[in-house]
Amino acid sequence: ETGLDYDRMYSTKENQMHYFKQLISLAEEVGKPLFLHERDAAEDFTSCFYGHEGICPRSVVHCYTGNKDTLRTLLDMGFYIGITGWICDERRADELREAVSILPLSRVMIETDAPYLTPRGFHLPRTNVPQNITYVAET
Repeated sequence: ETGLDYDRMYSTKENQMHYFKQLISLAEEVGKPLFLHERDAAEDFTSCFYGHEGICPRSVVHCYTGNKDTLRTLLDMGFYIGITGWICDERRADELREAVSILPLSRVMIETDAPYLTPRGFHLPRTNVPQNITYVAET
């Protein structure tokens, strides 16, 4: 998993982008897909793929939590989109639920992100487990 995370800022934006671009180039060079992480960095994230569009249709934007406009951009670039238990969270998933209305089934990857992001509202143990994927799919 690689990407940009501007939420926790364990390193600077410049540093993250520098190494992210290097990993994109490496994956492209060796013909491997990427499993991608983006948090609070949508514009910089998509800009890193300019000139590397060929890798997008083989790669997954994991744990997507963004809005419809960003999702449309990612789909236009050809990415698969990972949807997790975040979509079950009635407190913070309204924007995501609206966004997935444009997500074709052919580009969806249902995931749990276990042991994190336990689907809310189902009286489940705090630690997420792979069997909870059914709650994500049903939502």
